[in-house]
Amino acid sequence: MIFDPTIGKAFPDTRLGSNLFYDTTISPKSFTGPSAEQLLRWNDMRGGYFLMIRPDAFGGSYVLPRSTLPAVRPNIGKGKT
Repeated sequence: MIFDPTIGKAFPDTRLGSNLFYDTTISPKSFTGPSAEQLLRWNDMRGGYFLMIRPDAFGGSYVLPRSTLPAVRPNIGKGKT
């Protein structure tokens, strides 16, 4: 993840092609956990699949397909209190 403090947003490490995001991480990420807001923002930029690269000692790498996006999305971004 790359954080741009000038605009207060984080971006995935790399986008491969038009719809595959690549992010190197130690912490697990999902559409329902603490990282959900970050992943949903990335998907809003350009819908895609998320390839999470993690060391085997931390559970290994995995893919989050778009089909696992929540049907009802939490209120993120503007208007959030």
